[in-house]
Amino acid sequence: MSPLTRKALLLAYPVVWVFSVASFWLFGAASDALGFTLIHLYFLHPVAIVAVSFAAAFRAVSLRGLLIVPVLLSVGYLLCDFLTFRLANMIAFSHWTSPEWIMLPVGIALSMIGLALGGLVGRLFPKKH
Repeated sequence: MSPLTRKALLLAYPVVWVFSVASFWLFGAASDALGFTLIHLYFLHPVAIVAVSFAAAFRAVSLRGLLIVPVLLSVGYLLCDFLTFRLANMIAFSHWTSPEWIMLPVGIALSMIGLALGGLVGRLFPKKH
């Protein structure tokens, strides 16, 4: 994988993450909460996690070096929810709200699916020299 491709891959999920958090705070209204949840947390982020994991594993020589990817992506998934809905609730009601911890194993599972598919497809269609 070229250095430029590797950098683009590393920036893909943070760009999606910043877009989601910024759009929640800059463009969201209370009536848009359901739409935000459906679009961002149940579609955009899961697809981005699987796609980034797939791309990371597609031409990887060893999947062992990619074991940190699911952890980082799942923490990003958890933080997106925490810095949007949870933070809005904490501000509105002046009390602490715990993160939605179930998002960690969900993010890890999504990333592991992407890594497995990327590794499998990469092995089935090896790069021709």
